[in-house]
Amino acid sequence: MTGGAAPTPGSGSATTLLWEHRDRRVPPRVVVAALTGRSPALVEDAARITFALSGEFDLLLGGMPERVRSLPSHLGGEPERMTHSVRGPVMWSETMTARANSFGGEDVFVCRSVRRDFDCAANRLLVWMLERTVSAARLLRRTTRRSGIEELLDAGTLRRVEEVGAASRAWRHVPRLAGITPGLPDRLELRRIRRSRHDRTGTEVLLAARNKALQPFGARDVAALANRSATAEHEALVAEFRRVGGPDFVVSCVGRTLECSGVKWRHGDHRGPRTQPAGS
Repeated sequence: MTGGAAPTPGSGSATTLLWEHRDRRVPPRVVVAALTGRSPALVEDAARITFALSGEFDLLLGGMPERVRSLPSHLGGEPERMTHSVRGPVMWSETMTARANSFGGEDVFVCRSVRRDFDCAANRLLVWMLERTVSAARLLRRTTRRSGIEELLDAGTLRRVEEVGAASRAWRHVPRLAGITPGLPDRLELRRIRRSRHDRTGTEVLLAARNKALQPFGARDVAALANRSATAEHEALVAEFRRVGGPDFVVSCVGRTLECSGVKWRHGDHRGPRTQPAGS
């Protein structure tokens, strides 16, 4: 995976080819688990770490000082009861009710206090990505329910994940972001972010990081994740898929089974059949 040890020369070529010929409608994490022989838990941990070490997130993190100073926001406010003074627009209906409940006090006002609110879709997305990289560092420190991902990383990569997690944690808790609930934008919110005129360059960086978070794996990452037994079988699998599907074969995936033109393959670690015709 990105930042980790690269696969030995040639060992990932068949794995890479199978990944590049995958059916793009299938969720990438499902294909990665089926192709590499790794558990879904390890694949999810690898996705978080790969994103934390990605160039897209590094670019986002490097621009955080300027981004925090110019976060998108909107003006919000809430009713505030005041006596002997007025601050902000007077809410006369609420003021009359408040005066009636205070025995006709003419010096009571209910005003809408105006404040800048940073809780918007773009900032919720930013916080979601920061927390995702914080969790990548945290999962390497846990002592229970470990997936085994730490065994695939060298000392330098482990240290880099910790550094990125610490930086993300610090930015997550700056005052402007501290109270924001993390979340991915829905389609309408995503359209609004794309059309926003606020800091167009910063928006492009934000959306590029989002895309990487949702699909962090590249061909090299998948090849590095494949265990030895899976890699050993991929050469024969490519030849079989080419035989039945031609040079432009497409690999679909159902559960943990890869399939192409009626030929199925299920990794031995998943206790399934190897290569067999459909319907047998």
